[in-house]
Amino acid sequence: MATKFRRTSHIITILSILSISGCNEQISYFPLKSGNRWDYHIRNGLQTRVDTLKVKQNTPVASCKGYQLLSHSGTLELAWKGTTLYLAKTPNIRFIPSLTWLDVSTTHCQNTWKGTVRYLGNLYSTEINITQSEDMILFKGSNVKTLKVILTTLIEGKNIELITWFSQNLGIIQQQQRTNGTLNISQEYLNGPY
Repeated sequence: MATKFRRTSHIITILSILSISGCNEQISYFPLKSGNRWDYHIRNGLQTRVDTLKVKQNTPVASCKGYQLLSHSGTLELAWKGTTLYLAKTPNIRFIPSLTWLDVSTTHCQNTWKGTVRYLGNLYSTEINITQSEDMILFKGSNVKTLKVILTTLIEGKNIELITWFSQNLGIIQQQQRTNGTLNISQEYLNGPY
């Protein structure tokens, strides 16, 4: 009886590990479900606009079923694999291989991604430093716990930084892109997913 219990216990453990390590579209820090939409207030220099980000079609990302997300700004390609969110494409950059953007199994981590980026039509071999930490930010009048991810790299002598705040059940609630410390573009959550 004890042997049968151990076998059953091992099978349950293996099935749990396999379900966690598979592709997952419902991680709450950025729920990727076909049809989900988010609205953002975008600031680009002196220009402002409202933009809608919509989960459209399936696309392979990091050997997994990923999604294309479309907006006026361009296309993102993302996939959840276990507790990790992989990023293959932003409106201006393609990552080869896909970049590990967020890991919800931990609040703090640092990694270095090495690969090739296609940036504004040119290919660059580069390293991207990824720093993830827990951060409290003021959001709609309340302090909200987020996972803040900072991507930094050097391309053509320019220090490029992408800072993203992820909130549970909402997804991205704030994002900033900076070049040499100067804010280029920012987006702030208005509503979603809906």
